[in-house]
Amino acid sequence: MAGKREERKKARFHWLVTSWLIVAAVIIVGVGGIILFMNGLYHKEMRKENAQLPQMLESSRDAKWAYAFNGESQTESESESESQLESDSQSESKLQTESELQLESTEEQSIVSTVIEKEETQTQTQADVSSKAEPAHNVVIGDVKSEKPTYVSLVAVGDNLMHYDVSMSGLQADGSYNYDYNFAYVRDIVQAADLAVINQECVIGGDQWGIKDYPCFNVRTEVAAAIANAGFDVVLAATNHVLDIGKVGSLYMVDFFRNNYPQLTLLGIHDSWETRDEIHVIEKNGIKIGMINYTDILNCKGDYNADGQYLVDMLDYDRLATLIQRTKEASDFVIVFPHWGTEYNLGTDASQTEQAAFLAAQGVDLVIGTHPHVVEPIDYIDRPDGGKMLIYYSLGNFQSLQRKEATLLGGMAKVTIKKDFKGARIVDFDMETLVTDYRLGGVRVTNYFDIITTYPWSKYSRAIAESGNIGNGNANFNLDYMFQLQAEQAAQVHEARQKAGLE
Repeated sequence: MAGKREERKKARFHWLVTSWLIVAAVIIVGVGGIILFMNGLYHKEMRKENAQLPQMLESSRDAKWAYAFNGESQTESESESESQLESDSQSESKLQTESELQLESTEEQSIVSTVIEKEETQTQTQADVSSKAEPAHNVVIGDVKSEKPTYVSLVAVGDNLMHYDVSMSGLQADGSYNYDYNFAYVRDIVQAADLAVINQECVIGGDQWGIKDYPCFNVRTEVAAAIANAGFDVVLAATNHVLDIGKVGSLYMVDFFRNNYPQLTLLGIHDSWETRDEIHVIEKNGIKIGMINYTDILNCKGDYNADGQYLVDMLDYDRLATLIQRTKEASDFVIVFPHWGTEYNLGTDASQTEQAAFLAAQGVDLVIGTHPHVVEPIDYIDRPDGGKMLIYYSLGNFQSLQRKEATLLGGMAKVTIKKDFKGARIVDFDMETLVTDYRLGGVRVTNYFDIITTYPWSKYSRAIAESGNIGNGNANFNLDYMFQLQAEQAAQVHEARQKAGLE
């Protein structure tokens, strides 16, 4: 009996041990399953949240920085208000309202290539853009930190070609000279821009030489005062006429600007071999803009050939390549101002095409040309490095006494430059036609046109033209043809903006 009780006792013990083992196993399996299930739900929700993050941010202006999260490389997803250029395909003034359409740089595999991005339309002046267009704080997503975008509005005009009548138009009743009226109708636009550029076609070589007319010009020093009063920041001096009165004229011009208008940057001419090698960078709104001016035409080369190569920046591909690279290293954005092309050619010539390709290969951002005295096309071309280069082949005349329809019409380039964590680039560009208006017989004299000024097309009209003497002396002048040419210019601008995805 005692033996049987012992056996039953052992059997119950074994049964209890086995039962607890089974219960423990079930508990372990159950808890493990719950953990696995909860972990699966967690990762599912995280994937869902990550998938939604770009869309969540798309409605805010931080969206453009939202595509590099969780350690992934950046690829841009354009919003409904953006327009992307294909891979095969450089501001209105602060006073003037315009759209804040944006050119953004992107390609499928690289963020250094250029794409045009249309940012939301602004109904504010360019003066407000930098403070209103982006959030005032930095955004950190993953490893990407944004920079608050900044903007620079740039305007540029062409040849200030001062024939005798233009120079004499500054004569005052007391015998002094003042040229402020020549800039009266563009002053508000120029002063509103962050950076304004003019091509001073004729050398300011010293009043002691007197006013000189074509073919060898010299203009009075009061012209520099009017340029400064109008609000220009940069004066281009590398022209075919800069040595018209020889070395003495260009050296005087350098010294005169340095001593009297140090706030103005004079490009393209120098007074020594040392200053010839200087680079020019202007910083505006946190954007460093490098600038280079050269000419491939020079009428009077005597002093230049006689060991005076430092006087004028002439086209030299090897030196230009080095200068561009040095300027790029010191700046965020590079502009080259070539004095090139064929006079009165409404198209472009082979030399311009060759130089444009060279400048694109060097990584230049913006090219603004002068010399032909007429407006030439605008183009927006691919660079070998995947970026883009905007070219105004010629802005024509800012002011002159040339009386052909095309020479009376110049252009004012308007470019908006943006800088953020992706670098500096063009986000908008345009061009407004300018027209030189002149009249006979002011209150001082009657033997030359002494009332001369330049109007933006938006301030001009057929009534103004018909009330003056525009085209006087040109028996073939046709006002209807001039208005037709202006319409053709506007169409070319529209075409260039379409190519860039801005319209």
